[in-house]
Amino acid sequence: MPNVRIRNPETEKYWRRVLLEWEESRLTQAEFCRKKNIRPSTFNHWKIEIAKRDLEKKSRAEKRVATAKPLASPSLFIPVVTKDSEKIKSGNNETSERESNTMQIVFAGGKFSLHLDAKTDRDLLRRIVTTLVDIKC
Repeated sequence: MPNVRIRNPETEKYWRRVLLEWEESRLTQAEFCRKKNIRPSTFNHWKIEIAKRDLEKKSRAEKRVATAKPLASPSLFIPVVTKDSEKIKSGNNETSERESNTMQIVFAGGKFSLHLDAKTDRDLLRRIVTTLVDIKC
């Protein structure tokens, strides 16, 4: 029987926090390990392990997209409409224009919509949309 290790999600969360703390500290690995009393070999092991896990996750997500079956409905989205600015009416009935800094994604059927900052990270937006498609919203 093969030796299979069961991953502890709490351990992974802990090391993700440690690695983030190290990145934000702007210390070298050696300085950070000394300061936090972490063995450099353990730190390095988890740095590599977390990177591997992230690559595995990305690979699985790409496989899901590549092997996804077409949906029965022609499209989950309505056509994209953009506006560079919007007219705002103030209390004294004066109308002014301001740049729109949000985007709205309305799903077909109008079940729901997402309101996001126009500067939303592309990877985050991709993960949100992929998740919503996976649950067939």
